[in-house]
Amino acid sequence: IHRANSSRTMLQDSVRTPPLRPVLSHDDAQRLIDGYMDLPVDDYESKSVALEEQYYKDKIRQGTCLDSVRTVKTFRTRIAEARANNKKPPVVYERILKKASKRSLEELSVALGISQEDVIALFESVDTGFAEDVAQS
Repeated sequence: IHRANSSRTMLQDSVRTPPLRPVLSHDDAQRLIDGYMDLPVDDYESKSVALEEQYYKDKIRQGTCLDSVRTVKTFRTRIAEARANNKKPPVVYERILKKASKRSLEELSVALGISQEDVIALFESVDTGFAEDVAQS
C-alpha cells in the first residue's frame, strides 16, 4: 500500500512540474534583455478568456524563455492600455503577468548568475517602469 501511494505521489509531482527547457546561455540572456524594447508583443486573442489564458499558460510552461519574456511584455502592454482607458485590467491579465514574470526572472537569474532583483534592474535600465509593473503582479 505504501508503495502505491509513493508511485501516485511521484506521478502527481511529475504532472505538476513544468518540463525542463534548454539551458539559456549568459549571452542569450543578455541579448534578450538588451533587445526587450524591440520585442514585439504577442497578438494572440480569443473570444474565450479561458482559452486565451490556457494559451499563455502553455507558452509559459512549454515555450522558451523568450516566450515568457514576450508574455510579460504583452501583458504589461495590455494592462497599461486598460488603465489608460480608465478600465480595470482583467484579473486574468495580472495572473498571467505574474506567472510569466516569475518564470522568466528565475531563468534569466540563473543564466546570468545574478539575483532576480538584479535582473529586474537590468530590464529597468532598458524600460523604465518595468520594476513597478512586475512588482505589482
